[in-house]
Amino acid sequence: MYHRYREPACAPLLNPLAVVTLRSFHRGRERIRGTLLNDCLLGTCCFCCAMCQIDRDMKHCEKIRGYVDV
Repeated sequence: MYHRYREPACAPLLNPLAVVTLRSFHRGRERIRGTLLNDCLLGTCCFCCAMCQIDRDMKHCEKIRGYVDV
């Protein structure tokens, strides 16, 4: 998932806010409704769930369009 946005895979382990940043960036890029507060809560309380959700959505976008817009 992180390689698609050209980010290091260990980013969430080194900096938990990396998941929040990636999640809000992806939401904005794909025009997904949500709030920064929701991104912060999910990213800090359960970053594994947030990463799985982003990955699942990226795969869905890639399947629909044939590519992921980065």
